Amino acid sequence: MENPGRTPLPVYEFACLAHTIPGVSFRIAASTGDTLLVSATCLAADLDPCRLRTVLASEPTGSRFARTVERIELVSGLVHVGGGLYQRTHPQASGERWFVVTTPADRLMRLVGELILEGPAADEVEVTIGPDEALGVSAVRVRATTDTACARIDDLAFSVLGVCVVDEFLVSLDGVGDLH
Repeated sequence: MENPGRTPLPVYEFACLAHTIPGVSFRIAASTGDTLLVSATCLAADLDPCRLRTVLASEPTGSRFARTVERIELVSGLVHVGGGLYQRTHPQASGERWFVVTTPADRLMRLVGELILEGPAADEVEVTIGPDEALGVSAVRVRATTDTACARIDDLAFSVLGVCVVDEFLVSLDGVGDLH
């Protein structure tokens, strides 16, 4: 089952991030009061990211499970910078920022290809797109390739995220005017 809607539900977002980024662990709190630890590296985990993706991608189980999620808490591997942007906590990856969008990968490639970042070190970042077709989302990595870019990585990554979010919003408006 794909993520229902234009904005990724947190459980789909975190499932995608944990499946894509090594070392990401998070806890799911369900409306029943149960909690599940999702991790590929923690021996006490209840689920690994691959199994969570399998559950979310299956119908009708995935949508039922997603609706029971009340809260998600990051345990390790990422820190939420704000606005849906995440920083890796691994010392070798401090110059990486990640986010998840529902924009199809081919459209994302076009958007990123046309994007012109401005200011110092704007041309010193790499953007990588990791589509997760089973979940209907894509993980996007913005990585600084120099120390100068690393100092500006949040600004540069928010610029990329902003373009993607605005595009998702505009696409969601397609056909709205036709309804009136």
